[in-house]
Amino acid sequence: DPRTLAVEEMPGRADAFETAEEPEVQEQAEEDDSKAQIKPIVVAPDVTPRQLEMSLSSTLLGPGGGVAIIDGKAYRIGQRVTSEKDQRQTSFILSEIHARHVTLTHKDKNHKLLLPEKKRTGNIQISIKK
Repeated sequence: DPRTLAVEEMPGRADAFETAEEPEVQEQAEEDDSKAQIKPIVVAPDVTPRQLEMSLSSTLLGPGGGVAIIDGKAYRIGQRVTSEKDQRQTSFILSEIHARHVTLTHKDKNHKLLLPEKKRTGNIQISIKK
């Protein structure tokens, strides 16, 4: 077919069997330590579970320990709970589980995360059909 071209004749295509050139390595002179500038250290403020909008949806207590459902994931005491907001990731350690709240520890500070209040709608009517 006159419309076909051999691979080596195709414009804009590199030869797959051609050896690659080695990149040039440039050595940089070492800078004098006396000219080094001191950069300030920025310390991030402490973040609370409330600021991260973390939510506790359920707790389960038993003789073998407990389980807490935080942001849709199950955690046991001692596990790391990680949350991300505004492209900042913060992790807490689940230290206590109670019936209505859990305690999360971050940088040696304890934070209490509460179960949401139940909304009461009023009377419940049940009708039985025969």
